[in-house]
Amino acid sequence: MELNPKNAKAYNARGVIKEAKGDRDAAIADYNRALELNPEDATAYNNRGYAKDAKGDHDGGIADYNRALELNPKDRTALQNRSVAKRAKGDIDGANADWNRALQLNPSR
Repeated sequence: MELNPKNAKAYNARGVIKEAKGDRDAAIADYNRALELNPEDATAYNNRGYAKDAKGDHDGGIADYNRALELNPKDRTALQNRSVAKRAKGDIDGANADWNRALQLNPSR
């Protein structure tokens, strides 16, 4: 990022590493920067949603998953993640609907 501070993919990738290390706040900051640089990056929205959801911000996670799905309606991972967040909120019907839709996109998994 020192070579190219406007590389949104680099911020997203660093966020993934920070998330893996358990530093969710730093990961979210990197995802925020990635989205400032490229607001059409469905993967960064999904990743940020995952970090928010893992922190207990299920509504924030769902909002990011929704945006990821607006940008890429066939994003199976975002559907699965949103299903988990909905279940955590007690929305069992919504969780099942998302999971079934994800299965329809890729029935072999």
